Amino acid sequence: MRVTNKTIFNGMVSNTQKNLERLKRAQEQIASGNRVLQPRSMTG
Repeated sequence: MRVTNKTIFNGMVSNTQKNLERLKRAQEQIASGNRVLQPRSMTG
């Protein structure tokens, strides 16, 4: 399979969006002083 510049770019954009969402959640938790638990984080 050939990896094109577009494939690499799309992967980078996707990862950047995921990281921005994680950063947003972290900033909200810091600002509110609360830790917001997501259902996926309550395993076990």
